[in-house]
Amino acid sequence: MNVLIIASKFPPEYSGPGVRIPRLYKAIGEELGIKRVEVLCNGLEKPYDEDYEHEGWPVKRRVASYIRQRKFPFNLLPSAVNGNLAYFAETVAGLKMLEQYKDIDYIHILGHSGLTAAALSWAKCHDIPVLIELVTAKARPCQKLFFIGKACPPENSVIMTFRSDTEEKCRAAGFDTQIWKRPNPINEEIYKLEPERKAALRAAHTPFKESDIVLCSVAKIIPQKNQRFLLDVLRELPEEYKLVIAGPKVVDGPLYERDKNYLQDIYDSIESYGLTGRVHIVPDYVESADFMKLADLYMLPAYNEGFATPMLEANACGIPVIANEGEYSFGEWIKNGENGFLCPLDAPKWAQACRKAAEFPEKQRHEQAARITAAAGQKNIYKTYVNLINKLVGNTSSPR
Repeated sequence: MNVLIIASKFPPEYSGPGVRIPRLYKAIGEELGIKRVEVLCNGLEKPYDEDYEHEGWPVKRRVASYIRQRKFPFNLLPSAVNGNLAYFAETVAGLKMLEQYKDIDYIHILGHSGLTAAALSWAKCHDIPVLIELVTAKARPCQKLFFIGKACPPENSVIMTFRSDTEEKCRAAGFDTQIWKRPNPINEEIYKLEPERKAALRAAHTPFKESDIVLCSVAKIIPQKNQRFLLDVLRELPEEYKLVIAGPKVVDGPLYERDKNYLQDIYDSIESYGLTGRVHIVPDYVESADFMKLADLYMLPAYNEGFATPMLEANACGIPVIANEGEYSFGEWIKNGENGFLCPLDAPKWAQACRKAAEFPEKQRHEQAARITAAAGQKNIYKTYVNLINKLVGNTSSPR
């Protein structure tokens, strides 16, 4: 079986699905008899063409380089115009590149870009099965094609979504027999209860004491993840509350200046708020499970999120989650007073929720961890992947 992965972005550019999908195919590849996996992707942080390997897979990154880099004359155009031009160029390039992959058994599509739209259209023309994951809050089953049309999943496809509202939009668009709604899988061998490691992990990764109450956020350091808001929350809490912000910073691409300034604003605000000594920042890739297990509470103030797997991973580790109530998917999983709290982006309300969640008894944390693991453990979800892929490849009628 030959698999082609099409992604709007892919590692080493940080991408939740880009991290998760290699793990998936490593786990199920032998069972499916997968012979070859290749990746085509676009990207933002690395706006240039590149061929490389990622975890043994050949990857071709193709972007509209001069447009994405805003080189002359594109630096004279508004960013919205540049974005549309780049999308168009990436679609055309994608259609051309895909012609060399006619021996592919199915295509796995992640995200939304000119390339992913091209893949949907190309798969439909060549009757190639598709798995498409709707990974963001605004994701839709059909993607814009050039400036006038739409590319939609072919009949022999499965549309994966993590949210009930997106599921309803897919049904309304006529794809009701092709939908698989599921949570993102969590690795139950990694994200699990290990309270006995808490003190050692805290000592290894932070300057904080065992007696401190540690809040933690692990995410790419960009405005959408909203880590800056957590400083306002910390100001509302007593001295024993500490904060860890961990995750990769942006090092390249068209949004580099914006994101560099955002991180610098966090550093400047820590100093101006008098929070030096209460905030620890690790602007790099980290083992998220270790950082969750050293914490008392997990903080999720992000907006425009498709799902946010860390809320399930933290809960599976027995860590309550305080999350932005304005995000639909958070409300599907976080139950007030049970495994955390949902709050508007109001610092005093978040501080109050932190005080309450910090008092959750150990038994309650363990019960919630078991509930989340039963619902989102990857073993069961991977079995469903295998069954769906076998149906797609063995029978091109729509799986039900």
